[in-house]
Amino acid sequence: MAHPQLTRTPAGHEMQFATNHLGHFALATGLHQWLAAANGARVVSVASIGHLFSPVVFDDLHYRFRPYDQWTSYGQSKSANVLFAVGAAKRWADDGIAINALMPGNVATTALARHMGADDLANFGETTALALPPVKTIEQGAATSVFLAASPDVAKVTGRYYEDCAEAPQVTERGTHTGGVAPYALDPKQCRPPLADLQRADPTDLRERSLTQRSFEHRGEHPADARFDFEDCVRHARVAAVERRYFLRWIGHLPECARQ
Repeated sequence: MAHPQLTRTPAGHEMQFATNHLGHFALATGLHQWLAAANGARVVSVASIGHLFSPVVFDDLHYRFRPYDQWTSYGQSKSANVLFAVGAAKRWADDGIAINALMPGNVATTALARHMGADDLANFGETTALALPPVKTIEQGAATSVFLAASPDVAKVTGRYYEDCAEAPQVTERGTHTGGVAPYALDPKQCRPPLADLQRADPTDLRERSLTQRSFEHRGEHPADARFDFEDCVRHARVAAVERRYFLRWIGHLPECARQ
């Protein structure tokens, strides 16, 4: 989160967007046929209140023209997480797959903020004009993920954004909110091919053909400049999975959501 310098993957993708969105997108789409076969599968996309920093800037996803900013970079990657849920909910509805996005909360005991120094954290509200939500324990932070993955109360819910085990209200400006979801993150019109062209394909096809050539082409960018192959996506997904390894400890029982 909030990588201080512009960093790109070997394939040329901005690192936060690649790690936070593209890897998860590739993993989920690569598993699509098995999710469909499960008859009632659920996909949980972990986003953040940080999506309020920026919508997805489709014309310059990888900061080739605009000045790099660690927070707009993080913000657009988290907006992409929400848009993925919105787009997949529509495209996978006939397969019985439910997919929702969520804000886990401010879980201070993970390594998520390892690129931020003590001064960055202390001055977060002053420098970003966005207040931090109350601190949660790991168990409290995992609660909304587990709720969406396992609770019968949301078995038929799809394409929504949750926080504290409840659907989040929309906010019309960033302000000093500690919760809520921006309208642009829920706008189906924003689910363009780079984020939501979720055509049926098996993982073999994904390995043989660039995901960019298949799904991530957008205006003005040549596929050869934006190639992001399946193995590279999965590597980023594995990094994110390790950071959220605590989730699996709680999948077997649903902890009560603690509102701060």
